[in-house]
Amino acid sequence: MASMVLQLESIFHDFGKSSILQDLNFSLASRSSVALVGASGSGKSTLLHIAGLLLAPKRGRIAIANVDASNILDHKRAAYRNTFIGIIYQFHNLLLEFTVLENVALPLWVAGRDRRESLRIAEERLDDVDMGAFKHEIPSTLSGGEAQRVAVARALVNAPQLILADEPTGNLDAKNSINTLNLLIDMVKKYGASLLCATHDMYLAQKLDKVMSLTQGKIR
Repeated sequence: MASMVLQLESIFHDFGKSSILQDLNFSLASRSSVALVGASGSGKSTLLHIAGLLLAPKRGRIAIANVDASNILDHKRAAYRNTFIGIIYQFHNLLLEFTVLENVALPLWVAGRDRRESLRIAEERLDDVDMGAFKHEIPSTLSGGEAQRVAVARALVNAPQLILADEPTGNLDAKNSINTLNLLIDMVKKYGASLLCATHDMYLAQKLDKVMSLTQGKIR
């Protein structure tokens, strides 16, 4: 039986009087990939923020790598997230004052890793996504597709067990969308991670192991 990288149990969340997630249950097995689809406003981003420990649900249990993460103290939450989780957003969120290489190395520095070793690992990840030649560039010189490839490298630099991707191709044209998702799938497999990807694009969703829908606050 496959081990579970992510388990969400009886998750409830709302924003004021607007109920978003209602008794939601979901499990993501090790080395698997799931596409999460649903209408705009269905709660896909909220769910990913909860899974990524960026948002605490009103009720429910979160387990990551078989460790109960529901009640991690706030000052330890970022360190735990930085160890086990990589996150990719619709917009690359690269820091414009740093080079491409420094952007990828940043999670390692935050984790307290040696600077030289961090840069070596970051360079390896950039080579993985065919962006090694751009390592000394600043993000503003990159195209949208190039920047998102760097974001993939950054998400994988700490060798996390779980990758959360929130509409990672939503800001790209069709060609770059396909290329970026194929790259993400390849890299997740290479490093033995699991992937939960929220997307509105059914063509791209069907490239993952399973497609699940978030409807009326539950995953079906």
